[in-house]
Amino acid sequence: MKKYWMMVALLLMAIPLTFGQKSISFLENSLEAALSSAKAEGKDIFLDSYAIWCKPCKKMDKVFRNPKVAQYYNENFINLKINVDDFAGKEIAEQYDIIFLPTMLILDANGFVKQRIDGLMSAEQLLTIGASVVNGNQVAIVETRPRKAKKLSKKVMAESTPVAETGEKILFVLDDPKAQDDPEYLFHEAFFRFQQMDGSHDAIVQKYLATQEDWSTEKNVRFIMNFMDNTDSDMFRYYVTNEEIFTAHIGAEKYRQTLEILINDCLYRKSPRPKKDEVETLFGYLYPRKANKYTYEYLLGRYEAEQDYVSFVTLGEEYLETLLQPDALLLYKLGKYKCANANQKDLKVCVYRVEESIRLSEEVHYDQHLTLAKLYLKQGKERAALEEAEKARIHSLGNTNAQVEVATFLAGLDNS
Repeated sequence: MKKYWMMVALLLMAIPLTFGQKSISFLENSLEAALSSAKAEGKDIFLDSYAIWCKPCKKMDKVFRNPKVAQYYNENFINLKINVDDFAGKEIAEQYDIIFLPTMLILDANGFVKQRIDGLMSAEQLLTIGASVVNGNQVAIVETRPRKAKKLSKKVMAESTPVAETGEKILFVLDDPKAQDDPEYLFHEAFFRFQQMDGSHDAIVQKYLATQEDWSTEKNVRFIMNFMDNTDSDMFRYYVTNEEIFTAHIGAEKYRQTLEILINDCLYRKSPRPKKDEVETLFGYLYPRKANKYTYEYLLGRYEAEQDYVSFVTLGEEYLETLLQPDALLLYKLGKYKCANANQKDLKVCVYRVEESIRLSEEVHYDQHLTLAKLYLKQGKERAALEEAEKARIHSLGNTNAQVEVATFLAGLDNS
């Protein structure tokens, strides 16, 4: 008899509850029954979470009564509604990290999340999402296995009226004006906004941190590590001035790796590119003793790549003055790039620099000789130009493009 009544109870749980006429037909609070039906019918599960006090949830109920939505979801999904204020609903919400209401999930028959929907949806949006999942083109797929239900942690309430007993997990209504200054709400909203990939999380991150007197707690350190994505922020400045705090939580290797990623991102991807003072500050965090050297080398490389030869020559001559030993490569490039608009006096300086670069180089590049040949020709020294061009030709062997360049110059000499 006892087994009989248990079977009756299970059957009753599996009977769809219809919320109004022409509505999506939902099972209520029984994930087990939904999974069983999904496997039997070869369908995915549409899960809606709600609470009696949640006004946006009531708006979604109207969407669920849309005839097209109701028909599509009843035909293509096993539909499940969970009341987060009920024991069974709370456990399901905990398993799937449901923080905001309304939150809707599409699960496969094994309980894996295929699609997460946070916030209000129109009938058209819900139909589009449903169709994309059915057709195998899910948007923002999150493959998360539901965790085993655990004891629910205490959360700060977002509503002025209690909706759960002490010690229970409190859910937040998305965009609830009553919770806009609540630290716990802001903490969770930051992660939610980040998933939208529209940049809206930045303001929420700053707003949350403004509520925190102590950024060094483990929770806040982890929060900063999740959202610190550039070097021009209070989070980054806190990071570089509190190395011990972060290494205690994430380790020295992870700290250094994060620092390198953020700095390289600023140096090579930021627009506009950082100026000299900022570059030197950034290199100072990575290489305190060599920050000046790396700053010059980075900027010279950047100016050369941008073909900004005026800035290259200006900075290169400044850098040359700081070196105890002349740099052969720098001398050659200064001679090459300065000669473009050089007068006779500057031309002599250019010739001297390229000559010195050849003398100091362990392995001479063909272009050093070719550059010197061009400079000699500008000075009217055709014989010297021819000699250097021949040297350039020898050094260009094996390099087709270089050979063509040298041959073109030699042809020009022959015709002059």
